Amino acid sequence: MSREKERFITGSTGLVASKVIKSFPHGEGIVIPGRDMLDITKKENILEYFEGHKPRLIINFAAYTNVDEAEKQRLDRDDLAWKVNAEGAMNLAMYAQNNDLYVIHISTDFVFPGTEAFHGPYLESTKTTTKVIDNLSWYGYTKLMGEWAVRNSGARHAIVRISYPFGNPNTNKDFALKTLSYIQKGYGLFDDQDFTPTYIPDLAKVI
Repeated sequence: MSREKERFITGSTGLVASKVIKSFPHGEGIVIPGRDMLDITKKENILEYFEGHKPRLIINFAAYTNVDEAEKQRLDRDDLAWKVNAEGAMNLAMYAQNNDLYVIHISTDFVFPGTEAFHGPYLESTKTTTKVIDNLSWYGYTKLMGEWAVRNSGARHAIVRISYPFGNPNTNKDFALKTLSYIQKGYGLFDDQDFTPTYIPDLAKVI
């Protein structure tokens, strides 16, 4: 297959991307570089890696998703949550803009505060704002900044927001399996929140 038809997926070992990749038909020209090959937090590494390729599409699943650990990094722009979720997304988007590529950026509904004053469910047309940092987790804020970087880069793009992904039985991070585990252990579960989990095979079809 011609390299001009190659599509690159970042974050390929994660909960969501690893399942999505398995859903794609074989022979689709999918390239899945590991972080040791493509570190999106470093502009020079992106340029060096793609020098030998001619991609037409980048699907960015790469993300720092540990919400609790991200909170410990709050306001630290030198730590991983900011570097991956905000700067990494910006670096990929700028490369795409400079090389006329399309970017599908995977984001999250954590970019919304979920407060009583600004509660969901949220529509695709619901506007985000960068002035809500106090109402967002640090994870949510870094992902929001990644969205804004992609949107403002000038690159052709789509932003796909997911929530509590499930449908990957090969990892204990799967939301459904994690919830079942909590029930089996007798943990109390919340009953005062509404949200819409993302079934990963459905996401794969959309992408």
